[in-house]
Amino acid sequence: MLPLIILISLLVVPVLIIMLFRSNAAIVFLALCAGIVLQQFMGANATLVLQAAVPHSSIIYQKILTLTLLLLPALVAIVRLRKKVTGLRLVLNILPALLTAAVMAIVIVPVLSDITRQNVMHTRLWSILDGANDLLVGGGVLLSMLLLKPKAHKEKDGKHGKH
Repeated sequence: MLPLIILISLLVVPVLIIMLFRSNAAIVFLALCAGIVLQQFMGANATLVLQAAVPHSSIIYQKILTLTLLLLPALVAIVRLRKKVTGLRLVLNILPALLTAAVMAIVIVPVLSDITRQNVMHTRLWSILDGANDLLVGGGVLLSMLLLKPKAHKEKDGKHGKH
């Protein structure tokens, strides 16, 4: 029961945070993807730096470092983009927020302690998430790209100054 609660909270809490901050979930999703790439390419070197700086660092420090590399871009995006989504776009924001939470859970669970990770990975919900991870990531990227709306640029007619 506890592993299921952990997994459900990993799915619900990010959605609530994104929706309460009214952040653009499409950009948060892409920032999470950037965090995954950051951890993938810098994780080993960052761990070596951590071990050099703190010679007797425990596995907990390494897990915190991994989580920081994974989640920091998304957390910065949530804070920097707060109160940017209003009206109908807030309703449209739910699906990318759900996809963000699902992918976030997929990358967080392997970083958990061994016992917790094993217990979570034996739940039915995890097997559904893990089996659909390609679809979740691909769908999240596609949806995020579709929901991004470029700003309209004002035409300048050669005049400088205020109108």
